[in-house]
Amino acid sequence: GTADKESLRKQISDHIESIPPLKTVSFSVMQIFDELFSNAVFDAPTDKNKKRKFNHLARNTKVKYEKGKQAEFYLAYDKERLLIGCRDPYGSLEEAPFFKRLQVCYATENINDINFGEGGAGIGCRMMFDRSVSLYIGVKADICTVTCAVLPLGISERRSQEIPKNFHFVCK
Repeated sequence: GTADKESLRKQISDHIESIPPLKTVSFSVMQIFDELFSNAVFDAPTDKNKKRKFNHLARNTKVKYEKGKQAEFYLAYDKERLLIGCRDPYGSLEEAPFFKRLQVCYATENINDINFGEGGAGIGCRMMFDRSVSLYIGVKADICTVTCAVLPLGISERRSQEIPKNFHFVCK
């Protein structure tokens, strides 16, 4: 739950800062971590009727997963890229509403025109996609959702923005 966020955030940040080639992507990784954490803790949990439990709450509200459920975070890298990811134990991301929100987010020039209501606005996903070269989302309905972003290492942020991007969404 939310009680673990700062500890996990510090572990990731300290690890990245301890490895010189990773420092260049530290800001982006931490932004992506914050989005993954919010998605896993506030957006993913659903009740037995598939109604979202926490996504209407302020993001500083203390919430806990139900007993026996937890999110898992991943961080892996080699000489060319870094992957940060999260697996939530709910599998509640729905394909059609997700792509509709994302489409509106990219089509809307004025942020004030975006609907920030229940279900999210798509801005977090756009940020993750904009900051990465590949974004992977896999959903096994009612079981889990895995989201991973891949960032290039050893090149400038400007150069990384010129690399063609990949978006993969698998829903089962």
